[in-house]
This record gives sequence, C-alpha cells and structure tokens, in this order.
Amino acid sequence: FTQLIEQNSVIITHLCQQNLQLLIGPLDFILEYPKETPNYCKFKPLIEKLTFDQKCSWLKKKINQFSNSFERKGVRALINRNIFLENSCNAIMSSHISDLTGKLWIRFLNEEGVGFGPVREWFTLVCSNLFNVDNGLF
Repeated sequence: FTQLIEQNSVIITHLCQQNLQLLIGPLDFILEYPKETPNYCKFKPLIEKLTFDQKCSWLKKKINQFSNSFERKGVRALINRNIFLENSCNAIMSSHISDLTGKLWIRFLNEEGVGFGPVREWFTLVCSNLFNVDNGLF
C-alpha cells in the first residue's frame, strides 16, 4: 500500500490541491503517516493547508470510529431478579471472551434503570449471592 502511495504521490497531491476535503475524507490515511517518513514530507505542504477546523473535524471522526469499535464490545444482560444468580452466570458464560473486556450493560426485567445504577446494584447482588451461605458456593 505504501509503495502504491509513493508511486502515485503526484496524482494524490494534485487531487488534494483541488479539493482539500479529500484529506479529511477518503484520503485521510495521509494524515496518519508518521512525520519521519518520506511520504509525510511529500504531503506536508498539503497538510499544512488544512484549517484548524478541518483538522478538528478529522480528529473527531477518528475518535468516533475508535469509540464505536470499542463500544460494540461488552456484555449485555437482562436479569430476572427471581433467578438472579442463574441469569447472571448464563450472561457471563455465554459471552464471547472479547466481550468480557468491554462494557457491562445490565437491565433488570420489568425495570426502568439505566446507566451505572443497575450495574452497581448487579455487582452488589452478585457478591451477596455468591457469598451467601445458603447457596453453598463458599
């Protein structure tokens, strides 16, 4: 890919001179070149022509892409309080291992709680249920 860019740098430069929006759109990979590479030096005059607002727009787009890919990971569980421990164990055990590194979304059946409240309550209930003598786990 880098070789392709090097071979076509004159064409890419000409296109970007005609429309700088290409640098924050389909050709935004140019902005990601490390400064010490020869390709960065070729495109440096173009990059310097970008306004602060254009650079901010590009950065916001990249942050959104990163956060969207991160937000997809996670465990989502709908918990019935009547069979709390069973639902909780099933939700965790049936999750893909990569989801366990993401966020935890808990919703209790027939309840409206959102945000960290249900998650905090879920952790409290898990701990109390796990260490409950009647359950015989510990």
